[in-house]
Amino acid sequence: MNHASGSALQKVTFILVLFVAAAAGYLVMRERLRADRLRADEAAVAAQKEEILNAVAKFNDSAAVTTKVEYAPLRARVATNVVRVPSNRFITLSNPAGPTPTVVIVGETQPYSRNVAQPVLVGSSPVFPGGGSRSGGTAVTGRVLLRGTPPPEKVIVMDAACAALQPAPVTTRHYVMGEGGALADVLVYVKTGAPVTAAPTGGAAPLLDQINCEYQPYVIGVQTGQTLQVRNSDPLLHNVHVMPKVSGNRERNIGQPVKGMVTRLVFDKPEVFVQFKCDVHPWMFAYVGVVEHPWFAVTDGNGSFALPSGLPPGQYTLAAVHRKAGEQTQTITVGANDGGVTFTLEVPGP
Repeated sequence: MNHASGSALQKVTFILVLFVAAAAGYLVMRERLRADRLRADEAAVAAQKEEILNAVAKFNDSAAVTTKVEYAPLRARVATNVVRVPSNRFITLSNPAGPTPTVVIVGETQPYSRNVAQPVLVGSSPVFPGGGSRSGGTAVTGRVLLRGTPPPEKVIVMDAACAALQPAPVTTRHYVMGEGGALADVLVYVKTGAPVTAAPTGGAAPLLDQINCEYQPYVIGVQTGQTLQVRNSDPLLHNVHVMPKVSGNRERNIGQPVKGMVTRLVFDKPEVFVQFKCDVHPWMFAYVGVVEHPWFAVTDGNGSFALPSGLPPGQYTLAAVHRKAGEQTQTITVGANDGGVTFTLEVPGP
């Protein structure tokens, strides 16, 4: 090897050594910067966690002062399931932090129930949620009764913020009973024979509300393609978690952190029932019956129902569905026997 070739080799070797040293230095520096960032992130997370814990502690301390600690004795189940309001015509849920929602009740003799769908006044005709008008033409009417003794309802244990909104302990709503075995929250609908119709475009859209950390009403019906409004009327965070089981109805989970927020949902496929829940408050549930036509209704506190008028004369299968007591069907003939229909569901065995 001559002197020139040896000198060139030394230069190449020196350059390679410099390159390797620079690469190693870069890697070391990058790892140090990454470690510094991780330490900074951990410190920020720890500080944020400490701040949240302090805020929760302060909230719990203030809630402990403001929350009622003495409750009225539990009453019979029927009475417990009725909201105590000063008037049967208007229910006003006031809060200075946001708009005041008002539920208008038709008639002085119909008490507002915390769990039964109520009609709202649209024009001059009472319109039931998703069920159209009861005036004009022949409407299928009737009652749903329950045979047997249902298990007692359970008292719901709420957190401090929600308990402060409730004037008395709140129970579950598995069986909402009226006098004489009347059963509320039953979806009654034409199961077979009714023509599929387009969703209504006018009038008041059905409303599923969140009031005092409960869904109101507990059971509601809508038509496929019809808009369902879901509102947060509480000064608290709720989330609307829609949990369908039928393919074509999409699961959704939507946060509603601000009082007065309204989310609009549409279901494309019939399904009885679509479950709604709030993950923030795990006792909050509601159930939506989705039907392909407008001939359906939800029984009230007297177990009564009235399907919208306009069902063409003919023979139909009418179904009454309750979440716990199951389903019962009857064959009816519209135009021949327009008298009231009575369903008698039974408490299932153990």
